[in-house]
Amino acid sequence: MPWAIGACAWIFGNRPLVALAADLFNWGYDGLELSGEPEQYDSADVRQVLKDSGLGVLGVTASCNWPTDARDLANPDPAVRRRAVDHFRRCLDLAREVDAPVIGLIPGAVGRIRPLGNQRDEWNWSVEAVQQIADHAGGGGVKVAVEALNRYETHLVNTAAQALRFVDAVASPIVGVVLDAYHMNIEEADPAEAIRAAGEKLLGLHVADTNRGGLGEGHLDLRPHISALRTIGYGGSIIVECTAPGPDPFRAIKDASSLGTVQQYAAETVGRLRALLASGGRAW
Repeated sequence: MPWAIGACAWIFGNRPLVALAADLFNWGYDGLELSGEPEQYDSADVRQVLKDSGLGVLGVTASCNWPTDARDLANPDPAVRRRAVDHFRRCLDLAREVDAPVIGLIPGAVGRIRPLGNQRDEWNWSVEAVQQIADHAGGGGVKVAVEALNRYETHLVNTAAQALRFVDAVASPIVGVVLDAYHMNIEEADPAEAIRAAGEKLLGLHVADTNRGGLGEGHLDLRPHISALRTIGYGGSIIVECTAPGPDPFRAIKDASSLGTVQQYAAETVGRLRALLASGGRAW
């Protein structure tokens, strides 16, 4: 299956969209995943840039980096949760305007690794918040994907099984999951089985190597992941989400040399992915 290959815009820091689109096209990408920062984009400009470059918008990735609580869907403060829901609704609006098929979200703040109060309460509050976001999506064609991150980055949803339980609790046909090869390397006993378990609810797959560098920088073998995608008839995209080495896992660009490193990773990674897919998932 010819899955579209894209890259997350946030890993390139403040790289202007025109320049980023040109880079991605030249490296062999099909599209990109916009950052979940609606105020940074003019929808008409995004559509024109991507039309000119021949790329598509494959999604919108939205999150909240703790200790900023403005987008924390699991926060004990109802006012905080209302602001968070409003933000993700704006992300949905952006996705509709640029023809993105899905938005990704984290059920709690990224970087908050323990509950502020009670874990069960925070789970339930987050479920209720995502139900409100899904209601806003309505029948507009944009889906909502709940992403599982490792336990060192967030506290509510760390595994595919937890993501699926969360989605079942939301109980909306437009809500599914995003899995990430890097996070699965930490949390899953068998990443390929996690993909198979997600089945038709898998709306996105992010990839980076075991050290969160580009593919080939660590010891990840992506062949079982690709086999599992074929088994479930996956119809989404494969999105590259690597970061430069160094401190602070929540920032892709860490110093003056980071952008060049990420660009090198991105260029090499799409080549490795193309070769893997061309071989039917056998070459690595």
